[in-house]
Formats: sequence, C-alpha cells, structure tokens
Amino acid sequence: MLRKIAPIIIILLILSICLTALGRYRKIKTDNLRLKQSHVESILKQEKQWILENQGIEDAFYMNGEKAGDVNPYFSCHAALGLLTTTKNVQVNTDELNAVRKYLNWHIKMILETDGKMGTYRRQGDTLIYVDKADSVDAYLGAYLELLSRYFSIAKTSDGLQSWKEATILALNEIHDLMKNGVVQVSQDNDTIYFMDNVEVWKGLKDLEECIKAFPEIVVLPEDSKRLITDMREQLEVTIPEIFWDGGNSRWRITADDNKFDGKEFYPDGIAQVYPLIFAFPVGDTEAQKELYNNFTDDFEWYNVESDNRSFIWAMTGLAGAGAKDLENSEKLVKNYERRFSESERKYPLYTGDAGWICRGCGVLWEMYESKICRWFVFWE
Repeated sequence: MLRKIAPIIIILLILSICLTALGRYRKIKTDNLRLKQSHVESILKQEKQWILENQGIEDAFYMNGEKAGDVNPYFSCHAALGLLTTTKNVQVNTDELNAVRKYLNWHIKMILETDGKMGTYRRQGDTLIYVDKADSVDAYLGAYLELLSRYFSIAKTSDGLQSWKEATILALNEIHDLMKNGVVQVSQDNDTIYFMDNVEVWKGLKDLEECIKAFPEIVVLPEDSKRLITDMREQLEVTIPEIFWDGGNSRWRITADDNKFDGKEFYPDGIAQVYPLIFAFPVGDTEAQKELYNNFTDDFEWYNVESDNRSFIWAMTGLAGAGAKDLENSEKLVKNYERRFSESERKYPLYTGDAGWICRGCGVLWEMYESKICRWFVFWE
C-alpha cells in the first residue's frame, strides 16, 4: 500500500514546493511593482506642487512662472488637468481642487470677454494683458471642454463655478460655427483644418457628453446644447477618418488637403500619427495604428525628453505609450523627465502644461502597474 501512495506523496510534495516558490516569486514581483507605484506617486505629487506654484494672482496658470509672464490657456488647461490626476493613494486635495476651480473661473471670464475666441496673455505690472489671438481657437475650446468635464467628475458639484453654462454654450456654438463639412477649422480667420485639432475637439465633446450622462443633476445644459454635443461628436467620429486617414500610405494626414509627409519631422508629421492613442480616438484599423506607434517610437524615441529633433518636451507622448500598452517606454519617459528636471532649474522648454501631462502619465503608469499586480500569472512575465 505504501509503495502505491509514495509516488503520489512525492508528487504532492514537489507540487507544494513549486507553488510555495512561485508564491514567493510572485510576492517579490508584486512588492517591486508596489515600489514603482509609490515612486510614480511621488513624482505626481512633485509635479502637482510645481503647477500650483505657477498659479498667479489672477488665478491663471503661467506657462513657466510669473516672472516669465506668459499665459496660454491651452497649456493652462492641461496643467490643470494634471492637478486633477488621481491614483488609489493620491487623490485630489482641497488646494488642488480650489486651484482648478479658480482657474476655470478665470478661463470662463476670458471666454465670455472674447466671445469664445481666447488668445495668449502676458503679465504687465499687476495685470494680464491680451497680446495675441489663439493660434488654434478650436483646440483651445476642446481643451476647455475636457478640463470642465474632468473638474465636474472630480468635484461632483458646480458650486463656486461662475457662468460656466453661458461660457460652455458659447464654446459649443463657436465650435459649431467653425465646423465645415463635418470637421472643424482653426478659426473664423483661418480656414485650415488640422487633424490634431479635430481630435482634441472630439475629445472635449466626448468627455462632456459622458459627464452629462454621469452627473445629469450637476451638468445641467439646455436640451439643444446637449443634442449639439452629441451631433458634433458623432459627426467628427465619422468624418475625421474619412478626411484625414490616408489608406494608401497607412498614415494620418496633417491637414485635410495636404498629402505631403515628412517622416523626419517630429512635429507635426510624426506626433500626429499617435494622436489617436493620446486622446483615445477610436480608429478602424488598429493594426495600422499600432504600426504607426512602433514607427514613431523607433524614429523619434519619444521617451527621451532631451531629444535634439524637437523644441519642447512633448510629455503628452506618455499617453501614447499608455494607449499602446507600452509599459517599458512609458517608464522611460517618466524616469528621463524626473532625472532632467529634478536636478536642474525648471525653465524653458519645460511648461506647466508638460508637467500636467507628466501627472497624467504617472496616473496611467500607476494603473498599468496595478493591472500587472492583479494578473494571476504575473510571475510568468
């Protein structure tokens, strides 16, 4: 009898030893991922603090300090979106939420004063002076709608937000006025139709539409405005691929009427190819989009913040990496950013808008780590 059960006992012992070893290995892997999560959370807190330090007395977020004196509402919106980034352990605190609310009140005031056509501002003395038209009215409005939606989803109240309905209705009507043949042009004075701008407008509309559905008692807009949001979002989803996708060459066109493409140019040609990943725009040919991302990574090493072939940091590329589920290069971007700007003065080409994108990159990187932790077979990787 003992001879019969001995092999079974041995097998069970071996299995027990293997499972114990695998369990310990999985714990080591999990602990390592938890440490990485804590690290990106520390970077997230650091960048949030720097953005807060760049909010001026007028409540606008400066591009890089009041001394530099420049405010670009597009970059300011993305800085504010960084403040609204969360992880399980890092939530939006009162100071951050108040800062975003104050900024939105300033932004809303400027929208109403300019009839939806905001521009750039410069500090002169104790005030901000309007100095130039927006280079892309459509993208500015898209960023505003995205920020407003995110604010509502975090604050879950409209208390203290002044005239947001009037400004939002005005912004929606301005976007509608700029829409020609199903896509949006830059401004009333510029009929150029950019792929990237249209993706950003779509993102703002989509987020606002989802926010209305999630918080109907907070985001209260007229029925005709809500229909307009859905109609324009649906139209852009159909028309953007029709106009901008170059199926013959499997790439995105930069403008509606331009078939030229320079694969050596990071901006606008290169980064346009990964814009759908950054803003989660639905694409039909996912394999082609994956190939575009791989080419973009190989050609430009977007995770290198000190690259010589571009002027700005372009930290938004981190969300392209996240959209492609490229954990390795997403990690590299955050590490390179931390090394570059934790040991040196924070000045041009770093903008608060880029810090906002890094915040968001840290948020999605944390989620990517969490996903690996939750997978049962993490020890096989």
